[in-house]
Amino acid sequence: MRQAVLEAPKRFVVQEVPKPEAVAGTLVVKVRFTSICGSDIHIWEWGPDPKDPKARHAFEAVSQAFFGFPPTYILGHQISGEIVEIGDRESPFRTGQRVVIRGAGGYAEYALAMGMFGATLAEVVYPLPDEVSDEQGALVEPLSVAVDVVRRSGLRLGDVVVVQGAGTIGLFVMQCARAAGARKVFVTEVSPLRIQRAAAFGADAVINPRQEDPVARVRDLTDGLGPDFVFDCAGNPEATRTMFDMLPFGGKGKAIVVATYGYPFEIDLNLFMLKNLEVRGFLSGVPGTWEPRCDPFRIAIELLRSGKVRTDGLVTAIEPLKRINEAFSALSKAEQMVGLIRP
Repeated sequence: MRQAVLEAPKRFVVQEVPKPEAVAGTLVVKVRFTSICGSDIHIWEWGPDPKDPKARHAFEAVSQAFFGFPPTYILGHQISGEIVEIGDRESPFRTGQRVVIRGAGGYAEYALAMGMFGATLAEVVYPLPDEVSDEQGALVEPLSVAVDVVRRSGLRLGDVVVVQGAGTIGLFVMQCARAAGARKVFVTEVSPLRIQRAAAFGADAVINPRQEDPVARVRDLTDGLGPDFVFDCAGNPEATRTMFDMLPFGGKGKAIVVATYGYPFEIDLNLFMLKNLEVRGFLSGVPGTWEPRCDPFRIAIELLRSGKVRTDGLVTAIEPLKRINEAFSALSKAEQMVGLIRP
């Protein structure tokens, strides 16, 4: 089979390797689509062995948080596919069944467990209903992040929310916040393509920080009260600093950090004290971080099946595996909304 291996900064190499074989407890899943995540783009830009100290620090933090080892594996953790081989005689799955995977290893013809260990573990595979397309299936993982973040944020009916960044995660957080009872949802974004999607998906206002002061605009939109929550999904240091300026004094707002960043950066901690801020970071997609009775993947699949979360217009590019570097380059420049790799 073919797989894309990250060999240097901004350079995947497509290699021929043996196809994984199913053993007990595993499935061989032929990949239909893998969506490109922002964290993948950061790793692609860093390369497998970053020399820059700041990049190295971020690289090691991402590696340790997700897997406990460096991401020299096959990247790609937003995967839809089809089961072609089952390792157990008795299994709830069947060959030919359409599924999504909670794990890495999607930039290959057949998904690799944790991106390196062979066939996919059956315990991280979820059936896709007929109402959810393969393209939507590749968006289940980022939607599961939004589901988990909003559920655990403490958002209440009637709260006012600001979402910074209208990429895949931001647009899903926006919709999940609305579904959870947010009274108003405002979005900040600079990309014309993403601004259009945020408006189409029902944002009460979309603010372009390059054209107006987002702090002043949010203050006006909230009659001077400020938001109850700011979800930072931008992964941009300037946006993160703006988030702390936007929140009101008196401990009346919460900052939720969802994005990953290319490099460490400085924040004025005086604001944390002076505003009595509550700041939380969320790393989702890791089972140990979930509420015991909540599986965000299953909830995400149901939200897509029922049509309660929209994905129309999100996928703007589909590229074959041999053009993976071109696909990453376009997304790193915000030239596309969501890019899929189809091995």
